[in-house]
Amino acid sequence: MRLVLEKQNAPPAPDVRLVREILRTIRWFDALSSGAYETIKDLAEAEGCSASLITHRIKLGFLAPDIVEAILEGRQPKSMTLASLKRACPLPMSWEQQMSELLVRQTAKGLRDDAR
Repeated sequence: MRLVLEKQNAPPAPDVRLVREILRTIRWFDALSSGAYETIKDLAEAEGCSASLITHRIKLGFLAPDIVEAILEGRQPKSMTLASLKRACPLPMSWEQQMSELLVRQTAKGLRDDAR
């Protein structure tokens, strides 16, 4: 048997999958807006994925900067995952509303889950 203890003052660890996906969607948006690819279909062919995947995931590239920063630093609520963000789409256009709906709601959900 092995006992694993969490470090009390350990810095939070970012969710690698979530970080990778957000960075990828930002890169996709930049590629489209710069004209490097004319269409989502062209980008999808270059990326080796479906246009549908890009269409659904690119929305994550419009997250409020505070939310992106929290994710990159591993400070997002535990309940904020790639799946939970996909379920939240379409995202509100207002960054304040995103903060309210995603961070506050996710934090409250995480607190409920922790209490179980």
